Amino acid sequence: GLQIKAGAATDMCGNSVLTAGTVTILNTNIATGDLIFLSRIGVAASTAVGELTYTISNGASFTVTSKNTADATTLVADVSTFAYFIVRPL
Repeated sequence: GLQIKAGAATDMCGNSVLTAGTVTILNTNIATGDLIFLSRIGVAASTAVGELTYTISNGASFTVTSKNTADATTLVADVSTFAYFIVRPL
């Protein structure tokens, strides 16, 4: 199987929780062009869930946001838990 270090601010996978539909994850190893695969683990107390999207701040962090598919607004009712996996293309 595939084994990847997780848990530190430089690791390429982990879990997080949305707060009001968004969360910023510190990661000093993240780079523009990296691919982040997101998978919802649970909806928790969410009254609505959206499409998980991300933006990267090179060398600092990435932000995951739950978007309404109808109008691309942030779904603040989404407080779900998700996993992420970062891939760096060579």
